[in-house]
Amino acid sequence: MSELGLAKERLGRALQDHLRTAPARGGLRRVAVAAPAVDLPRWLAANPGTPRFYWSERGGGFEWAGIGVADEIVAGPGDGSRSPLSRVASRLSPDAGDLRYFGGLAFNARTEGDRDWAPFGAARFTLPRFEITREGESWSLACTIAADPDAPPRQMQRRCEEELAHLRTGQKAPAPPPPLLQRTDSPDQVSWVRAVEEVLRRIEHGPLQKVVLARRTDFRFAESPDPFLLLHRLRAANPAGFHFAFQPEEGSTFLGVSPERLYRREERRILSEAVAGTRRRGDSEHEDQAMGDALLESEKDRREHRFVADEIGRKLDGLCRSYHADREVSLLKLARLQHLRRNFEGSLRSGVDDAAIVAALHPTPAVAGNPTAAAVAEIARREPFHRGWYAGPLGWVGSRGADFTVAIRSGLLSGDRLALFTGAGIVRGSMPHAEWEELENKLAGFVRVIGAP
Repeated sequence: MSELGLAKERLGRALQDHLRTAPARGGLRRVAVAAPAVDLPRWLAANPGTPRFYWSERGGGFEWAGIGVADEIVAGPGDGSRSPLSRVASRLSPDAGDLRYFGGLAFNARTEGDRDWAPFGAARFTLPRFEITREGESWSLACTIAADPDAPPRQMQRRCEEELAHLRTGQKAPAPPPPLLQRTDSPDQVSWVRAVEEVLRRIEHGPLQKVVLARRTDFRFAESPDPFLLLHRLRAANPAGFHFAFQPEEGSTFLGVSPERLYRREERRILSEAVAGTRRRGDSEHEDQAMGDALLESEKDRREHRFVADEIGRKLDGLCRSYHADREVSLLKLARLQHLRRNFEGSLRSGVDDAAIVAALHPTPAVAGNPTAAAVAEIARREPFHRGWYAGPLGWVGSRGADFTVAIRSGLLSGDRLALFTGAGIVRGSMPHAEWEELENKLAGFVRVIGAP
């Protein structure tokens, strides 16, 4: 029996002991045991037919994979009820321990998306039935149950045993994606250039200072790729960044590698960052330094970055008792690209929760523009597709903390079709053809993984 198989047996015994001895009360209960190191995307690939997700934070200190549903919050477009994050918080008691919900929100949760995005809703947060977590070098396998005080312990135990029996402990072998048949850009290059020129005229004569325009690129495969084996390859090719995949139902998966953190909360401490401006990495150390220096010295890129940093600082001023930012802009270097970055850290005001933080920070000028409302309206007018969860907040939230990335450098896999999304910030001085080339550079990390020319 494999080491993970032994951990599964230990979890079964721990669940039996917990259900036999725990007080008869409702609520969410998590039972965990030590586990061996596991290639989590390949483990997820070996467990099809159920909601699944994967998350690893930038830097790799925390990695998490979940299977099944113990509890879930779903919101539709224009849902007039409480914020989904407020509803999540109401399920997490102060002693909730390591319970975490994983999920995200659409870029514009007030508008109806197309049918490709229907399984995700305007927002969806899932508490997994089974999860494997790595924090540093420590691994655990856990099961969460929604305890019913009216159900006999034996009935709950049987239910847990049945679900645990179906949990596979193997790992699917790595495999390349199937052959590509077709690529389609929306908008195409001619339409993109026209849209950028029109936005530049709006910037020249109106209140708009920046608009982030995006492109959807559809790739069709000869057959449906496995999303988690695709993620496995994507993670190996792009080790820096937030790696994520969320599959609310079979055949529909949102996945990507984002460079950008929206915010991280540790109790009442908040971390955020402004990321904007792009150059590719150099082929040599000398060229890489030259490219980075050119980015740091670019008046156009620094202006684009300043819009983001100023807006985040203004929002944090309302959320925090105090905050501070890096004195100087630095470079965020990824596998193939580098960006301008400024870090922020603050102490949250009393009563400020994750729902309030997301409402204040999203969307940042890095994915929408400036002023925000006018830029979002311009995006809706110019883009020939619905963004869905692209560029929305995605991550996890628990009682003691939360961590959200901005879901860029991402794609929606629907059966045999992968829609990849890339965006570019348009400001005074932007060159339409250069911005198209920036989209290609941002797409390159995904394109190489799927074998596109």
